[in-house]
Amino acid sequence: MTTKYPVDSAYYDCCNAIGTHTEQCPGPDIPVPAGATADGWNSIGADGVLVRGLEWSRHDTAKVGVGVDGFQDSTGAVCRSINLYLRSGEDLGADDARALAAKLIEAADKLDAIS
Repeated sequence: MTTKYPVDSAYYDCCNAIGTHTEQCPGPDIPVPAGATADGWNSIGADGVLVRGLEWSRHDTAKVGVGVDGFQDSTGAVCRSINLYLRSGEDLGADDARALAAKLIEAADKLDAIS
């Protein structure tokens, strides 16, 4: 019988789930990229592929977090980038902007080194 509610019956033995991986899935045995630290396989992309966060380095200022980080999916594909994390309610003055600019150059150098 065909209904308008299809059921994905794929079985994932890594996390004992049907239809999609669970967020507690131990994930595949894919090595962490050189120089990075990794979270667990605790996210699932829109396409159902497991994803874990990666971090290579931090270059924080007093008011802005600067991370060279990214993601790796369960196919082994890696995305690297520089991300900024502004602390809530913080305004940047001229000295803060100069400090951030210096840290962004450090982060860019690191990103170049790992790409």
